[in-house]
Amino acid sequence: MSYIPKVRLVRSTRLPLPTLQFDIEGVGVMRMSRFLRKTRCLKNYYYWKPKRTGSSTYSINYNGTVLELTLAHLGMMSDEWNLWKEIYLPLFQLGGKTVLDVGAGSGETAFFYFLNGAEKVIAIEPNPIAVKLLRRNAKRNKWNVDILPRCFKLADMDLDYDFMKMDGEGCEELLLDFKRELNPSIIEVHNRYVAEKLSDRFKELKLVKVWENLLFLTSK
Repeated sequence: MSYIPKVRLVRSTRLPLPTLQFDIEGVGVMRMSRFLRKTRCLKNYYYWKPKRTGSSTYSINYNGTVLELTLAHLGMMSDEWNLWKEIYLPLFQLGGKTVLDVGAGSGETAFFYFLNGAEKVIAIEPNPIAVKLLRRNAKRNKWNVDILPRCFKLADMDLDYDFMKMDGEGCEELLLDFKRELNPSIIEVHNRYVAEKLSDRFKELKLVKVWENLLFLTSK
């Protein structure tokens, strides 16, 4: 079994994406205080104003794009946005390309890829609450998105796409049975053992980031 080295990332020269800042308006104090303890990206350049739309859903607006998210996905988006800008994009431009988004949540990563020029997103998400919001976001913002409301299957690797983002706990282990080389991908792995197995199986996979207890492998 090969050892996965730590790799220093080189700052991307791609066009900058907006960073996040939250103007806490219309959000419950106790709930938002718990949310803020997990949030890292508050002192940045753009204001995204979360407003409560339901008991556990919030909306944000960026230049006319309105996203309705669960509190969990709102927290994840704010916590990881700068990480996405760092490692969630391929080396090539996404204009005219299709992204396979495994673990699509409420549409926060679809938004990220459309913001970066993707022509189409294939979104795989098993959570029915998140899927409901994802459908609303796609309709509201007129996204070119195919939504598969279920868990990832190995057969999904045969879909027509140019780049894959995989962030679904356990999904990455299914790739060990995939018989071909991977398309350009960024894969979130939840333990080092699986990361090592994947790097042995797919020589094109390289470790690009260790973040908290997660490892990110790429074949860009």
